[in-house]
Amino acid sequence: MKEREERILRSMLRGLKWVLALCICLLLGWPGSAGVRAAEKVGELSGREAFRQVEGECLRPQVVFEGAERVSEAEMSTLELKAAARTKKMTDFYKKVIQQLLKRKTSFTIIYNGSYKDIYSKGPAYHLEQMSLMDDKSTSDDADFMQIDIYQIGYQMRFTSKKTSVTFHMVYWDDLKQVKAVNKKSAAVLKKLKISQYSTVGKIKAIHDYVVDLVQYDQTLADHSAYGGLVHSKHTTVCQGYALIMYKLLTDAGIPTRIVTGYAGGGSHAWNAVKIGKKWYHLDATFDDPVSWEPIRTYNYFLLGSVNCGMDHLADDFYASIKFNTKDYNWQKALKKSDNEADQKLLEDIPEW
Repeated sequence: MKEREERILRSMLRGLKWVLALCICLLLGWPGSAGVRAAEKVGELSGREAFRQVEGECLRPQVVFEGAERVSEAEMSTLELKAAARTKKMTDFYKKVIQQLLKRKTSFTIIYNGSYKDIYSKGPAYHLEQMSLMDDKSTSDDADFMQIDIYQIGYQMRFTSKKTSVTFHMVYWDDLKQVKAVNKKSAAVLKKLKISQYSTVGKIKAIHDYVVDLVQYDQTLADHSAYGGLVHSKHTTVCQGYALIMYKLLTDAGIPTRIVTGYAGGGSHAWNAVKIGKKWYHLDATFDDPVSWEPIRTYNYFLLGSVNCGMDHLADDFYASIKFNTKDYNWQKALKKSDNEADQKLLEDIPEW
């Protein structure tokens, strides 16, 4: 049977498992622990996929518009005195907002010397996406990590004919102390893995295996953070946390990486895109770490091309600019052909299920 046909069949079977799991959960009491355990017995992914149905729209920040009003020049002058920064162009506005987000400031005001319509007409989600594209190579705290690590954005606008004051009220999944702990842990993990000894694909596999072996899916759906999965003693998080952790470790290891949001398994989902050479591939650590009675590591969603991944993953339109390779990356062949001894040893650690 061809690979494409096999993947279609696997996707169909996964859907049937979810239906059966949901029926069991309804019979035994949803979302009680008995129903969860019964669902997990049905299939490796059934319990997780049922839970993902209620994970909701937490992958993108919730937006709370707190109003807009015209103020006098005197009132604007007062707002300027209290502002964290004053800017003349939208790019400067973005940079100043990013500075505050990286410091995990929960409340701050930025002045923009322009019409409020420049900001209001497109909304904060659009502007946050634009900020996520302003990637500072000296840190892995910005870009996609910054965007997906925000839980809620509240914003209030005050404006005159020439100036606009925007006050932000932020809620983050990881606070500043936790981000620092994640960064410290990332450095420690890469040192422990001796990541520099591997080729690009070797680094990706070593990090993938570490995360899948360490992290467990949070079936309470309470923790969406990188801290919860990587640092906290429970090592539990949802797909959002898996994607944040993979982004952090891979980026710190020098691998071009993105966090992709979209839909999979019947609901909102997050996974990663990694670049090998000049081509991008999909990597879903969450789906490679199925809920089960014992730890399981798979490679069903490891370095997939757009054709196979697209069978059950649909990325948001924002990621259309990423030019994914159509075919999967043959990572086992690449490791076998590598003259790197460390790469060769990675082939010895591939569980068979």
